[in-house]
Amino acid sequence: MKTAMNEQQFQAHINQVFDAYAQPDNYVRMVDLTRVAPIEALSAEDDGTLAVLKVRLKFIAPLSSAVTAVIDPDKITWVQTHTIDRASATERIAFKPDHYEKMLDFKGGHARYEEVSPDRTRRTLQGTFGIKGIPFFVRGAVEGAIASGLEDYYAEEAGQFQGFIAAG
Repeated sequence: MKTAMNEQQFQAHINQVFDAYAQPDNYVRMVDLTRVAPIEALSAEDDGTLAVLKVRLKFIAPLSSAVTAVIDPDKITWVQTHTIDRASATERIAFKPDHYEKMLDFKGGHARYEEVSPDRTRRTLQGTFGIKGIPFFVRGAVEGAIASGLEDYYAEEAGQFQGFIAAG
């Protein structure tokens, strides 16, 4: 199993950060991502306390020949379900692969939101996953590529969401 982690800092009140991440259009508006193709919003519900949204992502980072020998890069797509709970300042992130469901073992992830000051918020993410059913000497390369891609994506995501928050 591999764990991907990322810490994001926002120059914004915690409620502004919650609201930005609860808006599916913000995921669609992200541009120039290096590891993920343009994101597709699938659904969203928000009652003011709990927001649930689903988005589809496609991994586009370069992969080694060892990885592409066992995985078709065009089939590395998945649906992420984000459940943002404003009351507990947490977010659950569930990953459901569109392909390779038996091979990709996503345990899911979570985020914790912390109000560092009235105008500064920290979002700490962690996700755990593994690869099954392929030789161990390739497994590490696949897990490493996915972990690196997710960490890079979340770093890029933070910068773009900061822009969305600042633009109001």
